[in-house]
Amino acid sequence: MPDHRLTVTVGIARGVDEDADLDALIHQADRALYGGRNRVVVSQEVEGGA
Repeated sequence: MPDHRLTVTVGIARGVDEDADLDALIHQADRALYGGRNRVVVSQEVEGGA
């Protein structure tokens, strides 16, 4: 039976302000997603700006 390897990549960003800019929040999650390969990356919190 062949060996299998499973990897998971997740990008998470937290908006602390309910008026946080959704595009900025998604951008921060995307940066965490691509920067977190085989490690944990925490993005800076996105503040309101709508």
